[in-house]
Amino acid sequence: RLPCEGFNDLESLGHPAHFIEDELLSILGIESWKCFIQKYCAKKILYCMRQESTMSKFKEFLQRPADQQDILEGAVLIDQYCNALEDVSFADIETQIEDILRKVKVYLSMKNSRHPSLSLQAGSRSLVEDIDLQGEALDALNHVLFVDLKFQGNVSDFYNPLNSYMHQE
Repeated sequence: RLPCEGFNDLESLGHPAHFIEDELLSILGIESWKCFIQKYCAKKILYCMRQESTMSKFKEFLQRPADQQDILEGAVLIDQYCNALEDVSFADIETQIEDILRKVKVYLSMKNSRHPSLSLQAGSRSLVEDIDLQGEALDALNHVLFVDLKFQGNVSDFYNPLNSYMHQE
């Protein structure tokens, strides 16, 4: 689906777009059924505004050299575009991933306190070539995700696109 055209010039109305977004959110928060049409329109406008904004950010992201494109940032932008009415924040998802990493390191340190991955500084990368050490790290990741955090596949609706987005739990 293409982004809604015409919402990128909202600043020309004399108010920053985030003020307009706040007003639309307040309309969506009204509990009365009397405002059904206003709520419907507010939802559509908000959806288009957010998609337009996210598409602009995604285009800027794609213009960067490949070595300056962070895969997590790209995944979050796609999630934000496809789920424009959801609260999808890069910081929240990054925090969740860092928490998973911390748990993996704790589990891995219990299994092998001298694993080379444990001595890496935050943000640094290293290739562990030993296949057994790779297996230990993968086992730790699997344990944290599927045992501790109880991640599981959606067997009843396997192909649902919502299964693939970062913000889904």
